[in-house]
Amino acid sequence: MSLCPECDAEIELVSPDIGEIVSCPECGLELEVISRDPVEFDIAPERDEEDEEEKEEEDLG
Repeated sequence: MSLCPECDAEIELVSPDIGEIVSCPECGLELEVISRDPVEFDIAPERDEEDEEEKEEEDLG
């Protein structure tokens, strides 16, 4: 079990990927998985809406 670096809430993930973005269930902050063993988080970098739209378009083909 790992802790949110912002609010210390417990976050349980099974087999996360490095770089995966998750939300803290308590404070809602987006966190990036920076280590798998043990699972550790850092505050996720801010993402532009344009970057997100481009990624979604790329994923759709």
